[in-house]
Amino acid sequence: MKDEHEQTPQTPQAPDPLRRALGLAALGAGVLALAACGGGWGHVDDDDDDDDDDGGGGGSGDVDLRFVNGTADVLDMRLDGSTWVSGLAAFGELSDFSSAEDGETRIAARVPGASDDRVSTTLTLTRDRFLSIIVYGRESDVFLMSLLDEQQEQASSGHTLVQVMHAAAGFGNLNVYVTNVGDNLPGNPTAVVTFGSRTGFIDFSRTSHRVRVQRAGETALLFDSGDQSSEALSFSSRSAVSFVISPSSQQNRVALTSLPERTRGRLVPNRAPG
Repeated sequence: MKDEHEQTPQTPQAPDPLRRALGLAALGAGVLALAACGGGWGHVDDDDDDDDDDGGGGGSGDVDLRFVNGTADVLDMRLDGSTWVSGLAAFGELSDFSSAEDGETRIAARVPGASDDRVSTTLTLTRDRFLSIIVYGRESDVFLMSLLDEQQEQASSGHTLVQVMHAAAGFGNLNVYVTNVGDNLPGNPTAVVTFGSRTGFIDFSRTSHRVRVQRAGETALLFDSGDQSSEALSFSSRSAVSFVISPSSQQNRVALTSLPERTRGRLVPNRAPG
């Protein structure tokens, strides 16, 4: 039986004030207080799936940060003027968590060897928090940052909470289908997402998923995580995860980054035909 959420498209979450402020920061504005950020991604301890391995960091009183590069450029991720993650590959690649000190911190992304940042902002980092920072945008435009504060409450037993973010510049609106692995493509998408938006968390009464993505109004698949049980995106009970859609190095394809909260994520292989 298909989950009810596979039949009813979800309305994309409007850009939250923090993300709007980050967009302004990309143009040179703003200091953001992280403590004011509400919501995020829910944490569960997880041992039984590659998606959910410990992602580094210590939770030792510092702030644990990871980055996702949703652009088509290799980027250095910088904290307070120093390179924090060097040469993070493009098209949805991600770093492990690493621990930073709390307090006011300037976060920036820069093409290696360049003298200017492509995007930057200043945040007040709060101790004992886990943050994922998504850098995205077209090469010809100002890059943007989206900050995800991983504080979501756990799902119910046997359930997972899933949200989707559209960071694939140039692809227009996207239909996203989150189904059981063996299901045919439903008539209606789980969600329709616009560039720069995310869906908010959707509660699924299962722990294994298949993700497929189309352009709105088209039938060709831009992404398919696969129809085999061994290809399922599986998470432990009560977990919460975000899927970030980025541009791909392949024409007419997008990339999908799986980000279980507070644990190691991965770039999911694309098994779309063609």
